This record gives sequence, structure tokens and C-alpha cells, in this order.
Amino acid sequence: MKVSVEERVYKKAAAHVLRYTTEDVIGVLVGRRGPGTVTLVDAYPLAHGPVMAPLLEIAFELIDANKPEGTTIVGLYEAVVKTNRSPTLTPSGVKVLEVIADRAGADAIALLIDQNTANDEEVITFHARQLSQKEHRLSEVPESGLSPAFAMSSLEKVIRERQYRSIVDFDAHFEDVSLDFRNPTLS
Repeated sequence: MKVSVEERVYKKAAAHVLRYTTEDVIGVLVGRRGPGTVTLVDAYPLAHGPVMAPLLEIAFELIDANKPEGTTIVGLYEAVVKTNRSPTLTPSGVKVLEVIADRAGADAIALLIDQNTANDEEVITFHARQLSQKEHRLSEVPESGLSPAFAMSSLEKVIRERQYRSIVDFDAHFEDVSLDFRNPTLS
């Protein structure tokens, strides 16, 4: 499966990571499926910390009602607080991805975000994985359209203007419904 990622996905996911640097973050990806392809077109920050099943179901309903026309929930992104191991999904992330695959009746995509330090600068890298809907087995995406250079260039404004400070995830929206978890200003 070939995965391509639109700029808004990079911006929202990275802004979520930068907003909650001391906590694991998870979000929902929506996209368009084609023969052997998935294009990730938007991201909805879900939580900073563990995800509870009731919150997840409500979030899915709201995302389904607000996602761009012609798209579907296709996966998740997740960033785990800095570790010395290669990026992998948390047990909670695996469960959420399994729910997404089962709801879609198709393989689900995981965008793993690794935040680390290189040459005294923060570096954010993205890694794509695919969860088999039938076997619930996670594997690397062989034809990933992830572009590290594009991802970093698309984040410059988010970082320079500190837009990550205003990112709202569903956790925050659930506490104060006036906050917009769709984050339209980061489009």
C-alpha cells in the first residue's frame, strides 16, 4: 500500500506533539482510499495521555460528522514521550488502531512520530506502519510517501509563530466544548 500525506496532517500532528512534549499524544487520521493507496488529508488531535473507550467513540462520531467530504477515518498518529527505542505504538495505540481497522473493514495506517534531539535541535520524524485488518498484525509500509524534508518545511511556520500553543485536542474539547478540536487555523 502506498501512503501519501498532505501538509495539514504534518502540521496538526507535529503541533500536537510540540504542545504536549512531556506526554504521549494520539490523534485520528482521515483520508481517501484508492486501489493500493491511502492519502492522508487531515488529522484530528485526540488525546494527550491514555484514551478511554467512551471518549474514543464520541470522538469518532464527531470526526465522522466533521471530516472532509469523500474521506473516511483511516488510521491514527501517535507520539510517545522520548525514549531510546525506535518509535512503536503503545498498547493503547494498538487497540485504537484495531478499532479503526474493524470499523473501516480495511487495513489501517499508523503514523508514528519520533521526537528526538540532533545537534542540539529538536527533530521530528514520521514513520508509517500498516495494521492488517484481518490479522491485526502491524508492519512497515513498503511504499511510504512520507517526505521528511516536506514535513519539516511545512512545520517552520507552526514553530516560528508558535501555533502549536493553540492546538486543541479532543481531551481539551471534552472539558470545554467551545474549543475546536478540528483546529481549522492550522490547515
